[in-house]
Amino acid sequence: MQNIERKLKEYLDSSSVTIQEILMVSNIEHPKWEDNSHIIKLAIEQILQPVGALPDEYVYSYVGMHLKIPVVGKRHSIGFIVTNLRVLVQGDVSFVGRNTGALGYQFTQNQDAKELFNKVWNDFTVKFKLDIPKEQLKAMQVALREVIQIILPEIQSLNILPDEVKKATTIKGRIMELGIKSELKPFEDNKKNFVKFMDKYHVADVLYGVVMKPLLASPYGLVITPTGITSRDLMEECVSST
Repeated sequence: MQNIERKLKEYLDSSSVTIQEILMVSNIEHPKWEDNSHIIKLAIEQILQPVGALPDEYVYSYVGMHLKIPVVGKRHSIGFIVTNLRVLVQGDVSFVGRNTGALGYQFTQNQDAKELFNKVWNDFTVKFKLDIPKEQLKAMQVALREVIQIILPEIQSLNILPDEVKKATTIKGRIMELGIKSELKPFEDNKKNFVKFMDKYHVADVLYGVVMKPLLASPYGLVITPTGITSRDLMEECVSST
C-alpha cells in the first residue's frame, strides 16, 4: 500500500499543473489542493458508496473534477476512482444530484494495464457526453492511464486478484455489480411502499424492488421475491413471472 502511494505521489509531484488539478491521491500532501482528502472523501460518498464498497476495498486515487448541479447548486464528483480492486467511472448526474450509478471494472490477475485503460476510457467517452474543456479532458486521460499502470501491476504482484471476473451468485451481489444499489432497494429500505404493493397485488416475501406510491393511485413498480418477479407499470395490469 505504501509503495503504491509513494509512486503515485512521485508521479503527481512531477506532473504538470493541469494534471495536478485533476489528480488526487490518498494520504499525501497535495502540491495543488489543501483539501485533497476532502475531495477524495466527497468522491467516495458520491461515486463509491452508492454502488457499495467491496470487502477490503481501499481507495488509492481519484481522477476527476466537480460538476455544479443546476438549481441545487451543489458540486458532484465526475471522473474515476481507482482502488486496490477496481476502477469506478462516474460521468453523469441528474439536475437534482442523483447519479446514474458508476460503471465498475474489476481488476484481475492476468489483465494488461494498457488494455484495461483503453476499455475504461473508451466506455467513458462513448457513454458520457460531458462538456469538459479539452485540456482538462486530456489531463484526465493521461492521469488515469498512469494511475492504472502504477496500481494494477503492484496489486498483481501480490497474487491476490482473481484470474477472471466472475458474476455474483447472489441477488445482492449482482445488484452491486450492475451499479443499481441506489435504485433496487432491499425490503427494509422501502418497507412502507413494499407492504402496500404486497397487499394490493397479493405478493409475499419481497426481497428487493423499486416501488412508488402516488397520492391518488395504486402503487407501481417492480419487486423480486424468492419465486420470481412481479411488476406493474402505472395505469397497467400487474404481471408476474416465475
